[in-house]
Amino acid sequence: MSVHASPDHTAAQPRLSKPSRIAIVTGGSRGIGRQAVRRLAADGYALVVGYSGSPDQASAAVNGAITGGSRAIAVQADIANEHAVEALFDAAEAEFGGIDVVVHAAGRTELAPIAELDLSVLDDLHRTNIRGTFVVAQQAARRVRRGGSILTFSTSVVGLAFPAYGAYAASKGAVEALTLILARELRGRDVTVNAVAPGPTAAAAGQHPSLMGGPVTIEDIDHWQTGGCPVVSTRAFGTVAAGTSFPYLVGSVGDGLVDTAEGSVQLL
Repeated sequence: MSVHASPDHTAAQPRLSKPSRIAIVTGGSRGIGRQAVRRLAADGYALVVGYSGSPDQASAAVNGAITGGSRAIAVQADIANEHAVEALFDAAEAEFGGIDVVVHAAGRTELAPIAELDLSVLDDLHRTNIRGTFVVAQQAARRVRRGGSILTFSTSVVGLAFPAYGAYAASKGAVEALTLILARELRGRDVTVNAVAPGPTAAAAGQHPSLMGGPVTIEDIDHWQTGGCPVVSTRAFGTVAAGTSFPYLVGSVGDGLVDTAEGSVQLL
């Protein structure tokens, strides 16, 4: 059984027959994206792990999927660069024969009061979160096969409106609007389009902010959980990715059923 790799892909896996369902996960090397990779691999999807600057973590995500019996490759791409994202989707089609699910988990967070935020930081944030989402959504709309799903990420802070989250929440509000419009544009295609709006998520200890602006650690999540705090709970998203649930720690700010016909923002 031959093993293959290419200069553009990290890790490798045996050549097998084409899998029945294929998923692209942007930001798949860590955090929420990494958990999505794990869950989709466990459910038998072939994976394309999109990453930006963490090749070692991307390789680890791929190797974990392969160890579990799935097929996976990692492809580096700047999500705001349309040519790089096009190449990411090309790689998925060339390797596996098509695309059924796109989980767009890549993004960034910058916190500062509106009066103090450097506008160059705002530009970089919006390049990743708004332009990046638009570029990925554009390719997904063109390529996801019938019966597939497109999943984007917003944040519960859009509704909660905590101080220092102005730029970030604004960028995620744009993601919500884009997602709902795309869902309507794809009516009749048998492709579901939804956004998930998590609360604070223990994606990488000490690196991601809590709702009050401090660092979140696994210990924080455990403390909130055991204390019965309603802001954070262990949930599964539901059937947003063609019957696949993604269990991990997310904020619980409300309940909403995914409206697969019209699109929705799911608050968890």
